[in-house]
Amino acid sequence: MQMKWPMSVLIKSIQFLKILLRCWHVTTLLGRCILLSFFSLYTYATTTHTPYAHVRVLLDQLSLKEGKPLTISTTGDHLMLMHMGSVKRRVSKQSIVVTHKRGQLYIDGRRYRPQECAITTFGGHLQYNNRSYDGSFQLLLHNDSLLVINKVPLEAYICSVLHSESWPGWPLEVNKVFAVACRSYVLSMIAQAIKQEQPYDVCNTNLHQTYAGKHDKKVLKDAVAQTKGVVLVHEGKPIRAMFDSCCGGVIPAHIADVHFPDAPYLARDYPCTHCKDLWIYSWQAEFTPQQLHEKLLAKIGHRMRISDLLVSKRDKAGLVQEVLVHGATPVPVAGKELYTLCKEIKSFCYTIERKKDTILVKGKGYGHHLGLCQWGARQMVADHWDYRRILHFYYPQTKLMRFV
Repeated sequence: MQMKWPMSVLIKSIQFLKILLRCWHVTTLLGRCILLSFFSLYTYATTTHTPYAHVRVLLDQLSLKEGKPLTISTTGDHLMLMHMGSVKRRVSKQSIVVTHKRGQLYIDGRRYRPQECAITTFGGHLQYNNRSYDGSFQLLLHNDSLLVINKVPLEAYICSVLHSESWPGWPLEVNKVFAVACRSYVLSMIAQAIKQEQPYDVCNTNLHQTYAGKHDKKVLKDAVAQTKGVVLVHEGKPIRAMFDSCCGGVIPAHIADVHFPDAPYLARDYPCTHCKDLWIYSWQAEFTPQQLHEKLLAKIGHRMRISDLLVSKRDKAGLVQEVLVHGATPVPVAGKELYTLCKEIKSFCYTIERKKDTILVKGKGYGHHLGLCQWGARQMVADHWDYRRILHFYYPQTKLMRFV
């Protein structure tokens, strides 16, 4: 059920309150807070309930052929094994060892007959690979793999992601920007996973959003609490709010190989200039031909000796789409492939110059150039932009909605 506020009613209400406050000569903090509460009624386009209270995060995927054991523990009193919502076994100790043989789960050496098992804790938090997690775990035998999935409350997930995806020491307002973007992204991925009947919603790596469990950073918890339930939507649906560290001033609408009709809010047709004076805006990397040969070995083979690299194709945004590796015979390498093989190359926007004994690559930006520019947003906060204005700058054609 959606609750919408007619704009005429809101305007008249605000006008009435202003008159009332003027008559009472209310200049105190209380008066300003009352006004702000009325403004907040139309800050968000719509308030609605979300069906997605939890996120299913893939923590690990173990091959059934290897038979590698795993250990799950708790900081609480004991563990409980559950199936179909009911307690199947209570473990009167703080850790269990899980193995799998011939398509069956074994917990502490005892066969566990269902193909999946939910693990909760009585008090404390669950632990896996030396990290603590909110929520519960699910062990699932799926397609020749054992999946370890953390079912975590949505807001706890966002808080954890900020610890990995934000930058240390950054202020509250910019973390509110990131909280809304991360929440919007994961809600979009949940909807996609449900539609495709996937056993989990997102991975815990930067394939989606890096997630590493619990932490105690107050500023990040405050950013999540102060934006609780707020998401960016396009045509009523949460957007896939992509972001990178620094956009390098690239205009996203000019990037090739992106299907913008599916995500028109990523087709920003104006540049971000807020990051241009920051240290992360530009970079360079220098390679010897031998170093490049080692990095590109799988692509070009053992016998080829590299003499030069030339950019052979760019898109309208200036991003490298293809590089020719010169040797005995030129070998084309996709720009994204070179970025993946050479970790020193930080983005897709760069030039290549042959020096006397080396090959110099100079670029700008840090990441894929789509969506929000984190360092640009940081500078905008320093220039007194609030988180709502920043989000609308980077994601045009969107509205803010609060899920409750």
